[in-house]
Amino acid sequence: MRHIQVGVVGLGRFGSSLVRNLDQIKSQSPIHLRILDRDSERITLLKEQYDDAMIVDIEDANQEDLQKLFDKLDVLIIAIGENTLPVLLLAHMAIEISQSQTKPMKILCRAHNETTRKILQKLGINESDIFAPEEEAALSFAKRIAHPNSIDALPLDLKQALIQISTPEKWQDKPLGKLEIRKKHGANLLCLMKNGHPDVVLTPNKDTILEKGDQLVILGPPDELQKIEQQKI
Repeated sequence: MRHIQVGVVGLGRFGSSLVRNLDQIKSQSPIHLRILDRDSERITLLKEQYDDAMIVDIEDANQEDLQKLFDKLDVLIIAIGENTLPVLLLAHMAIEISQSQTKPMKILCRAHNETTRKILQKLGINESDIFAPEEEAALSFAKRIAHPNSIDALPLDLKQALIQISTPEKWQDKPLGKLEIRKKHGANLLCLMKNGHPDVVLTPNKDTILEKGDQLVILGPPDELQKIEQQKI
């Protein structure tokens, strides 16, 4: 199985925790990590465990330097937590580099506030690819207080994963029952958001027609979910 090439920029508390968690799931989903930070001490601490860890000051790096660093990455995660400027600068250059690649990399970017989020969207980062760990953690905690028995995530082991994707082309305009997703992939379509109505979550049945642009939430084995994502169905 081909390794997913993941770049992580920024080794603060969140970035370091993200790297550790990605490392833990490598046995189930083959991942190669490329770790970048301007702090030499942080990189030195990780060098023994990760060969592909490099010291980079984003504010001093030029387009050519970053082109080499981001070469062949499938996913770039900008997790810088100190301030906004390096995030915006890197996001802008990463988008330009991605557009020049044969296979554009997915760019996930940290937003420090609502203004940063809006600027990132104007630069071209998808809203769903912008994250704010502190806000998300606070919202999750608030929900736990308001609804003690509610959960934000399913308790999954490494044999199960959860994905959200747009309806694959081969599934479009077909009823769920005809697709036999469980029989073919051992996976279950838990819910979906119809195209144009992202706030309306539906529980599907065998007669539900999947349309282009619908967002599907699917639970199943990681290798089978990868086939679905790659439309090898």
